[in-house]
Amino acid sequence: MIKTKGADVAICLATVVLVVAALAHEAAAKAVTCDGRTQLFPCIHPKPQVPMPPSVMCCQALKLHQICLCQYARDTYLKILIPDLDEDIKACTIPNRICPL
Repeated sequence: MIKTKGADVAICLATVVLVVAALAHEAAAKAVTCDGRTQLFPCIHPKPQVPMPPSVMCCQALKLHQICLCQYARDTYLKILIPDLDEDIKACTIPNRICPL
């Protein structure tokens, strides 16, 4: 009987740890702020009229903020700063995103 209680406590403790970890992951995902003007600074071209491939730092920034790409696509000011954002996303081999309307 004592062994069963020990196993029950271990299972309960493992369940609590998993739930806490899942909640922490969800909270971290919600804590992401989407400010393309600062987060995508490496992607801003000094001369937007001259096409150029994205830098390694730009690709890293895009991959790091994938969760924000739909919001960035709707930002009209960001489109002025980075007119080739869609091409940069493709060049950095970031998977296609489906944005809600």
